[in-house]
Amino acid sequence: MSFLSRFRFKGERKRIQDAIRRAHEVYDIHPAQSVSEFKKADSLVASIVDRGGVNVRNWQFLLDCLLSAFDLDRADEVAQHAGDNNYPEADEAVKAIERFKETTSSYREELKTARQNFLSNKIAAKNFDVIVSLPTTMLDRRSFDAPVDSCDLQSIFAEIFSILRRNHIPYAVVGSPSIHGSPRLGEISKYISFRTQDPSRQGLHFCITEKRKHYSFDRKGNMGWSEFSDSTENDILTLAPDQATADAFFQREAGQIISSNSSKYIQPDSNLDVDIERPYIFVALQTMTGPASRLASVPIIEMLEEICETAKLHDLSVIAKPHPKWRAPEIEEAVERLSANGDLSVSRGSIHKLIASSVAVCTVNSSVGAEALLHLKPVYVFGRASYQPACFKVRERGAFRTMFEPGKLPHDEDFIRKFFYVFRNSFQFDITDESFTGRLEERILQFMNDDA
Repeated sequence: MSFLSRFRFKGERKRIQDAIRRAHEVYDIHPAQSVSEFKKADSLVASIVDRGGVNVRNWQFLLDCLLSAFDLDRADEVAQHAGDNNYPEADEAVKAIERFKETTSSYREELKTARQNFLSNKIAAKNFDVIVSLPTTMLDRRSFDAPVDSCDLQSIFAEIFSILRRNHIPYAVVGSPSIHGSPRLGEISKYISFRTQDPSRQGLHFCITEKRKHYSFDRKGNMGWSEFSDSTENDILTLAPDQATADAFFQREAGQIISSNSSKYIQPDSNLDVDIERPYIFVALQTMTGPASRLASVPIIEMLEEICETAKLHDLSVIAKPHPKWRAPEIEEAVERLSANGDLSVSRGSIHKLIASSVAVCTVNSSVGAEALLHLKPVYVFGRASYQPACFKVRERGAFRTMFEPGKLPHDEDFIRKFFYVFRNSFQFDITDESFTGRLEERILQFMNDDA
């Protein structure tokens, strides 16, 4: 590749990246401008591919841009070109595209419609009862080892389309950027979308939960935005089975997950990497910029400071574990400061080992909180979480100091076991279970028949 060619691609790549960045920045405020920027990026990518400009340096970037714009056909062309020329990692890309083509084979026309909408902001269908919003992440070839596998999403949408067709429910299809929040769909009646929130109950929102292959389908949203997160004790008990059934389920679930050291993210098997001299409070840290931070009642740094102050009053230590994927300089700085003062220790050990030896677990709304319930540990959530009905809820600065009591549970163990049964079997859907299709069909039909 010549110097001039490399220079040209760097300029084109920057223009594409800038257009995509601007499209995301203005999506909530100026949808039309957002669409214009996405269209600009898509045209730049297409021009490189169509003029034969795909090469060993740019093919992966171009491939991912095409997939994010639902252009599976042109992405297949780029992957095949990379394979024919023996580019590094081309074999994996070709396999990924083949997998995508197979998983989406039953709704390829819907993918094309999503692409048209994505680049025009116009809904093609005229008469429909529900809109299905396809997220750009559903064709992410780099997510196979992440908690949300893109092929999981493709399979779920295949089920959704099959259910709508089988029940003769007219639908429209749109493509949307993979961002949290309410989808920008204008004045519509109902919609189905991934990882979104909307208090109007006009949507059926689905999202990964704290357990791999387990998804929630909720009328208000995912995580702490969900209707389920506002469940009362009576709501849970109404849905719960008898105590013996709940206890047996809880014992199986806890035994399987804890003994196998399973978690949303892969955990180390080694012993803890910190010295435990005193009983401690375990804190599961999170990013400050992710969607979870919008559900925080107390900023994470203030949360850390209050936990450390409260721990001193009870002669306890504090151990914190950073999020395995995301980093935030502000949090790292606060952790370093508190560590230097001897107020806390940092561990990257197994979540389950850290939970097991703690007197309590604190988090904004990390999936670790749900895992801690399986250890029957008191969990303090400093934000909104889907599992919060079984936790202490800290809603303002200073509340933790007042309510904290080492080892004290917010409910008795019988209720927590019943809650977890309902959490797994009512709120969550195991997409690998043979009952998944039937349960999802029932949920969608209920959603379509109910008023908001």
